[in-house]
Amino acid sequence: MKNVKDFPSSPGVYIHKDVQGDIIYVGKAKNLRKRIASYFNESRLDPKTTILVSNIKSTDYIITNNELEALLLENQLIKKHRPKYNIQLKDAAKYFYIKITKEDFPQVLVARKTNKKDIFFGPYTSSIRGFTKILRDYFKIRSCGFIMPKKSCLYKDLGICSAPCVGKISKEDYKKIIDDVIHFIRHGDESLLSEYQERMETHSKNLEFEKALEFRNKINLLHRLLQKQCVDLIHRSDTDAIGIATINNKSYISVLSTKNGVLLEKNNFTFLTSDDILSEFLKIYYTRYPAPDEIIIDGEFDSAIENYLQEIWNKKVTISNAKYGRKLELITLAKKNAYTQINCQDNCSIEIKEMLALATIPHIIDCFDISNFGEDVIVGGCVQFKGTQPNKSQYQYFNIKGDFGQDDFRSIHEVVKRRYAKYSLPDLLLIDGGSIQVDFAQKALKELKLNCPVIGLAKKEETIIFPDGKSLRLNLKKDGAKLLIKIRDSVHNFVIAQSRKVFKKSYKHSALDDIVGIGESTKFKLLQCFGSVEAVQKTNLEQLTDCIGKSRAEVVYKFFH
Repeated sequence: MKNVKDFPSSPGVYIHKDVQGDIIYVGKAKNLRKRIASYFNESRLDPKTTILVSNIKSTDYIITNNELEALLLENQLIKKHRPKYNIQLKDAAKYFYIKITKEDFPQVLVARKTNKKDIFFGPYTSSIRGFTKILRDYFKIRSCGFIMPKKSCLYKDLGICSAPCVGKISKEDYKKIIDDVIHFIRHGDESLLSEYQERMETHSKNLEFEKALEFRNKINLLHRLLQKQCVDLIHRSDTDAIGIATINNKSYISVLSTKNGVLLEKNNFTFLTSDDILSEFLKIYYTRYPAPDEIIIDGEFDSAIENYLQEIWNKKVTISNAKYGRKLELITLAKKNAYTQINCQDNCSIEIKEMLALATIPHIIDCFDISNFGEDVIVGGCVQFKGTQPNKSQYQYFNIKGDFGQDDFRSIHEVVKRRYAKYSLPDLLLIDGGSIQVDFAQKALKELKLNCPVIGLAKKEETIIFPDGKSLRLNLKKDGAKLLIKIRDSVHNFVIAQSRKVFKKSYKHSALDDIVGIGESTKFKLLQCFGSVEAVQKTNLEQLTDCIGKSRAEVVYKFFH
C-alpha cells in the first residue's frame, strides 16, 4: 500500500482492493489524502470499516475536477464492480410510469416502458401502483383491458367505473374526466379542488343543479380521500422521509414515500452501520430509484449529494432536515417505522426460538419445497429470510436430477444436499411438508456431516413437525408463527413459478387443451394434482372437485366421460 502522503489532496474516487486484487470498496472524497488517511485512524473506526480495513491490500485513485464528478464516477464504478463492502440494494432498479392510453375511452395504467403513442408521467417507484388505483376508482376510469366487453361489470355496480362499454358516458364527457386526471397528476389535488369548486358554482348559477350536485359530491369525496391519509404535507409535492434506527452495529432504514401529499409506500432496509450511513444510503438508493422533489432526513449528510441527484435526474431535488411542523411529523413516523423493524425482527426471532426450544436465535432461515407437473417436470426451491425480510440473493431453484420420478421425499433429500454442499448453513431449516420430508432433509445433512435444526410446516392445520415426530399447532396470533407461514408460502410461490416456466418450455399439446372453459392455470393445477393427462382422465368427479372446484371439475369430467 502506498504511503498516505503519496495521495493527492484533490477531489476524486478511491478504490480499495484485497490481496487477490479484487475491488472491495469504492468511495469518493473532497480530499483524497485526508479521506484515505481516515481509514487508518483505528481509534475512530466503526465496526464495518474495521472489517473493511483488515482486508485492504492496496488502494488506487482517480482524480476528478470536482466533488460532483467524483460522485458520478463513484456511482458508475459501484454499478460496474458491485464491491463487497459498499451498500448494495438487493433488488434491481424498478421504474414505473403512469400511462394514459390513446383510445376513444383511455385507460390509466402502470407501465415499465414508455412509447411515442401514449401519454406518460414519471418515472416513479412501485408506490405509484396504489396512487394509480386511487385515480381509477375516484375518477371512475375503465379497467377492463384493451377490448371493452359488451356487458357492464362489477366495477359499475360498485360505483367505480363510468361504464363506457354500455354507453353510460359519451366520448366527450369521458375525455373531460381524462383531462381532470392529467390535471390532478400535474398540479395536485388543491388546484383540482379549486377547479371543481368553480364548476359547481357555475352550474349552480346556471340553475343546472344536478351538475352542481355532481361536483359537490366529487369535492366531498376528494376531501374524504385526503382525510384518510395519515400524512398531509404542507405542499403537495412528491416527498420521501428517511428514518434510521441503529443498534448492535446495524442500521435499520425506513423510507416513506408520498405522492401529492398522500402516503403510498414504505420500504425497509438493513445494513451494517457506518459513520456516514445516511450519505451512503442516499447515493445508492436514489441512483437506483427516482428521486422525489424533496427528501426529508434527520441527521448530517454530504451536501454534494443534492447536486449529484439533480444532475442524474435532471430536476431540482431538495434534501432538508425536518425541524418543526408536519415535516417533523413525517420524519418521526419514518423513524418509528425504522425502530419497528428492530422490534419486529427481534420479537419474531425470539418468539421462534422459544416456540421451537432452539439453542440460538434463528436470524437466518432457509425453507424448501418441491413442485412437479407430471413425471418430466420436477423442481425444488429454497428461499432465505434474514430476520423478517427475504434475502433474494440467496434464493435458489433446482431441476431434480434423480431418476426416481414423482417422489417428494427423495427430491427434498437431493435439493438439501445440493444446497449445502456449496452454501453455508442457516440458523434454522424449514421444510414445506411433514415428518417424512423432515427425515429426508436430516439424512441429507448427516451425509454432509452437517448439523442444523430442521422442522416441517404442514399446510392444512399450520402445524410444526419436529424430527422426533412430535407436533405443535401454531398460535396464529403470534408474530413468530406468522413469519414461519410467510416463509413457507414464499418458497411455495417461488417454486411453483419456476416449475411453470420449465413446464411451458417442455409442454406439448394434450387433450386438456381441447377442453373449452378451462384456462392455463386450471391445466397446471390438474397436472400438479394428478401428475399426467391419463391420470386426470381416470379421476372421479369428487377428486376433480377437490382439486379445481365443482364447476370446472364438471366441465373436465364431462369432456372425458
